[in-house]
Amino acid sequence: MLCSSDCLFTLYPQNPTNFSCSKLSNQRFVRKPLSKIECRISQGNKRSRYGGYIPAILESLEAIQDLDKAFEPWKRLSRKEKTIILKEQTDWRRAMEIFNWFKTHKSFGVNTIHYNMVLRLASKAQNFDLLINLWYEMHNWGIVPDNASYTALIEAYSKSGLKKAMLLWVGDMYKRGLSPDEITMVTILKAYKATGEFRAGEQIFNRLVTRKNLLETPKVCSLYTYNVMVDTYAKSGQFDKALDVFSRMVREGIEPDNVTFNTLIHVCGQRHRLKEVPKFIKILIKLNCVPDSKSHVSILSLCIKAGYIALAESYFLTMKGKSVILDILGYRKLLYAYTRLGMINKAETLLREIEERGIVIDEYTQSALTKMYVNAGLLRKAWSWFEKFADSISSNCFSANIDAFGAGGFLSLAERAFLWCLEKKKVGVSTFNVMVKACGIAKEYEKACELVDSMEEKYSVLPDSCTYNSLIIALSGAQLSEKASIYARKMYDAGLVSSCFSYSIIIGCFVKFGDLEMAENLLSEMSRLNIQADMIVYSILIDAYASMGNVEMAKKYLDLLRNAGFKVNLVICNSLLKLYTKAGCLLEAAEMYRLLKSLRRTGTADSYASNCMLSLYSDNSMVKEAEEIFEEMRLSKKANVFSYTTLLLLYRRHGRYMEAFRISREMQLLGYLNDPFGYTAVIGLYWSAQRPKGAVRIFHHMLKSNIPPNDATFRVLRRILKDCGVAKKDIRRLERVRRRNPETGLREWVKAINSAIILDDSILESSLNLTGSTKKEYATETFEKEIVCEKEMVVSRDLSYV
Repeated sequence: MLCSSDCLFTLYPQNPTNFSCSKLSNQRFVRKPLSKIECRISQGNKRSRYGGYIPAILESLEAIQDLDKAFEPWKRLSRKEKTIILKEQTDWRRAMEIFNWFKTHKSFGVNTIHYNMVLRLASKAQNFDLLINLWYEMHNWGIVPDNASYTALIEAYSKSGLKKAMLLWVGDMYKRGLSPDEITMVTILKAYKATGEFRAGEQIFNRLVTRKNLLETPKVCSLYTYNVMVDTYAKSGQFDKALDVFSRMVREGIEPDNVTFNTLIHVCGQRHRLKEVPKFIKILIKLNCVPDSKSHVSILSLCIKAGYIALAESYFLTMKGKSVILDILGYRKLLYAYTRLGMINKAETLLREIEERGIVIDEYTQSALTKMYVNAGLLRKAWSWFEKFADSISSNCFSANIDAFGAGGFLSLAERAFLWCLEKKKVGVSTFNVMVKACGIAKEYEKACELVDSMEEKYSVLPDSCTYNSLIIALSGAQLSEKASIYARKMYDAGLVSSCFSYSIIIGCFVKFGDLEMAENLLSEMSRLNIQADMIVYSILIDAYASMGNVEMAKKYLDLLRNAGFKVNLVICNSLLKLYTKAGCLLEAAEMYRLLKSLRRTGTADSYASNCMLSLYSDNSMVKEAEEIFEEMRLSKKANVFSYTTLLLLYRRHGRYMEAFRISREMQLLGYLNDPFGYTAVIGLYWSAQRPKGAVRIFHHMLKSNIPPNDATFRVLRRILKDCGVAKKDIRRLERVRRRNPETGLREWVKAINSAIILDDSILESSLNLTGSTKKEYATETFEKEIVCEKEMVVSRDLSYV
C-alpha cells in the first residue's frame, strides 16, 4: 500500500504543461444549456418490452378516464397482466381507481401481489390512512400478507421517521411466522442509517449474514445489501469495518460495481485517507469493476478537497477524453477550485481552453469567477465577465453576481447589476435579499429600507423571512434598534415569523446598548404574539443583568428559562457565577460551580470559574474550601497569578505567614510576579509580617522589572513609611508630587524609602532568591499567565491593603 498523500502520482503523470488533448483536438462539443448539463440517453418506450395487448391497455387507460370504457375491449385479464397494469401507474389515485374497479368485477379478482402493488404506491405517497385501510381490507378478505406487504409498510413508516411504528410492524411480521427476507432487512437497515442509529443497523446486518436457512448453509447477501452496509459504516466513521464488509463481499464471490467503488472513494474523502485510493483502484480493476465518469469526478473532487491542486491537474489530464460528461465536470470542478483559491492566471488559462472546446460555463462557476475578480480588486474584469453572460443567466445567477459585488463593498456595481436584472425581468426575492445585504454592508440603511418597502408595490415581489432578517441584522448593527423592531412587527404581520430569531437579534442589540427596558418590552410583545423565546434570548437577558449585578432580575429570567423547558448551559453558568461572585452570594455561586463542572466533559471547571469560587471562599474566610479549589487548579495547571495572589491574601489575613510566604516563593519561581497586582500583594505580605526590609526588596525588584506601581502599591508603601517614623506631612507631600508628575513622584518615593530603610545590593539579591541554579531550574516551567477574572470583579477587603 502506498504511504504518501502524493501516491496518485505513481499511477498518473506529473506536472501538466497544458490542458489540451491530441486525441480529441478535432472533437466537437455541442453547447449545452447554461444552467445544467442534460445528458439524455435515447430509450425506447418502456411499454414496448411488454408483449400482447398490454401496451394497448395502458394507452387506453391514459386516454380514457372512464374505466368501464377503457377495459371494454378486454373481457378477461390474467393475474400477471393486472400486476403489470398496476405496476405501470405513477399516480396512486389512478392506481386505486383501477384497483377498486378490479375488485368490483369478479372476473378481475385481486390477490396478494396486487395489494402489494398499491401498498407500495401508497407507501411512496406517505398516505398512512390508505395503508391502514388496505391492510384491514386484506385481513377482511382473507388475503395473507407476505414479505413484500410488510416491506411496503416498514418503508413508509421508516421514511417518516416513525421508528417505533416501524418496529411494531416488524414484530407483527414475526408473530405471523414470517421471517424477514433480505429486502425487508435492508429496508430496516436503511431506516436506522437515516436516523444515525448505526449500532442498531449493524446488528440487523449481522443477523442477516449469520442467519441460516433450512439446509444449514450460510446466508449470502446480495451486492445491494453489501453496498448499503459499506455506506452505513462510512457514514458512522467506521472505516475499518467498511473495509471488512468489502472483504467479506469479495470472499463470497460477489463482484463489486460502480456504487461500491464510488462509496469507497467517498469514504476515503470523508476520513481524509487519500493514500487509500490507488489501492482501491487496483483492487477493483482486478475484479472487473471499471471506474465510471462519476468515479473519476469523485477522485478529482477528493484531490481538490484535500488541497492537492497539482495532483488534481495531473489526474484530470490523464482522464481527459474518456467521456464528454467527465470532461465537462472535470473542467468545471478544476476551474471552480482555481477561483476559490484566487489562482487567477491558471483560471484564465483553463477558461480559454474551455471556450475553445465549446464547453459552456455553468452558472455556479460563472458567479464564482465574478467573485474571484472582485476579491482580487479587478473590478473591470469582474464587470466585463458579468456582462458577457448577463443576457442569458437566470434570476439565481443574477443574485449570486450581485452578492459578489455587494459583499466586496462595491454597492454601485451591485446596483447596476440589479437594474440589469430588472430590465431582463428576472428579478426574484433572492435578488432583493442580496441587495438588502449589500446596502447593509455599505451602511446605506435608508436605501435598504426603501427597497424592502417598495418590493410588493413596485415590483410585485413579496419579501420573505430572509429579506426581513437581513434588514433587521443590518439595522441592529447600526444601533437602529427601534427601526429594526418595526420591521420585526411587519415580518410577524406577514406571517413569516416561525421562530424568535429576528426578535433575538433586536433584543441583543438593545441589550448591547444598555436599553434593557426596550428589550423587556420586546420579550413581552413576543409573549403576546405567541412566539416562544428560545435559549439565546434568555441567555442574552441573564448575561445583561449579571453584568449589571442585578441578582433578582437574573434569577427571574433563569426561572423563566427553566420553566420553558431549557437547561442551563456553560455560558449561562459563567454569567451567573460572575454575578453571584460580585454580589457575594456564596451558596448560589457554589451551586452554579457544581453545575458547571458537571456540564464540562472533563468534569473540571475552567480558570475563570475556579477563580471566582476561590475569591468567594477567600472573602468568606473559608480556608479549607479555598485550598481545595487552589489544589485542583494547580494539579490541572489552571492556576494563574490571580489564583496565587488570592490564596496569599487569604493566608495573610488569617496570620498564616508560613503558608503565605510559601505561596509568594512559588509565584517568584514560576514567573507569576509580572504585574502590579501580584507585586503589591507580596509587598503587603512582608509589611503585615513586620518585615519592612523584605517589602522594600520586593519593591526594588518590581522597579527593576519595569513594572510601574499602582495606587494600591503606594498605599502599602505609605504604611511602611509611617511605621518607619516618616511624618504624615512628608508623606502627603510625596503624594502631591506623584499626582502632579507621576515620574518625578516615583523618584521621590524611592528616595524616601531608601532613606528610611537602608539595604545593600548583596542582601537584596539573596533575599529575592532569584540567582544561581534555582532560577535556571524553574526557567523551563512555563505556564499560562492570563488573568481570567477581572480585578474589579473581586470584592475583597485585601485589595485595599488597609
